[in-house]
Amino acid sequence: MKLRTLLSFVVLSAAVAAQDAKLTVIHGIPGLPANVEVFANGNPLFTFGYGDVKGPLSLPAGTYDIAVKLQGNTVLSAKPTVSAGVNYTAIAGLQSTSGIALNFYVNDLKAAASGQARVAVRHNAMAPAVDVLVAPFATTNYVKLAPGLENPKEAVADVNATLYYVRINPKDSNTSVFGPVGLWLRRGYFYGVHAIGEVGKRSFRLVTTRFALDAGSNPKLVGLVRGKSCGGSIGISTQNPEFDKAFDVTLSGAAKSGFGFLHIGASDSRLLFFRLPIANFLTPGCTLYQSTEMIQPIRTDDKGEASRSLTIPSSMASRFSELHFQYSFLDGRTLKLTDYASVERQ
Repeated sequence: MKLRTLLSFVVLSAAVAAQDAKLTVIHGIPGLPANVEVFANGNPLFTFGYGDVKGPLSLPAGTYDIAVKLQGNTVLSAKPTVSAGVNYTAIAGLQSTSGIALNFYVNDLKAAASGQARVAVRHNAMAPAVDVLVAPFATTNYVKLAPGLENPKEAVADVNATLYYVRINPKDSNTSVFGPVGLWLRRGYFYGVHAIGEVGKRSFRLVTTRFALDAGSNPKLVGLVRGKSCGGSIGISTQNPEFDKAFDVTLSGAAKSGFGFLHIGASDSRLLFFRLPIANFLTPGCTLYQSTEMIQPIRTDDKGEASRSLTIPSSMASRFSELHFQYSFLDGRTLKLTDYASVERQ
């Protein structure tokens, strides 16, 4: 099967799956004596602990009987109705003064303006109303992104994609109870930022989820190289790839006249239920950055170089969000991994 067809298959498969509802679940209840189990219509979905994120799960449209059980006893339940093609987040969290609750949110993934990201700040912590303040990288000019946010409400905004510092203050106070912490927002993505735990206690934290926004009517692509190599280097032939036009993903600095693989992944944040990147993957000091839905064998030349020419078809433009590439190769008996290259929708 040709590589162009394989790329089409990856993108098309993601598009077909997108017609189901998507559900991501967050565990935001600290201090429990054991992990909890989540059930849908009586069927077990997964077991997880405080701060864990599971999903996104694909669910056919309909009404579901969701139950969260602790040591066999139901501690939270709900009967949400989910719609086809809609992305949801459910969080089992604390209420503002006492008690626990299971709250559902819709993740708005419609296209944003060029160069922007969308962020939804959600209050699921034991705390009164708070002001969530952000300052762009290299500034100290904090502004209120979510003023007076109460549990279990959310505040949603489209902002310029960059690194932000985040602080949390009691409503109308100048004293921070949390932060500053960094929050990197990449263009073309939706970020859910969920406050969980109890303010002032070690349990308090921000849990962040990320989803690609819709492409819009005329999506553009950007090529990037990131990460750290434990052997060799990856490259991409253009910073501005185009649909239906070939671009090269190159390998240099590898073992001469050797064998290796080009890994192609649809995500650089998750591999099944594991979070990416994965450090010390198979070889100490090497990092796996992408989810490896496809793999292509390569052979390096007498300079330790190789290249693959790839094309993203325009028929997938409305559904495309990102692809990630990474080379692996044998150096003697040791497996090496390069840094990684990405093609992403702007």
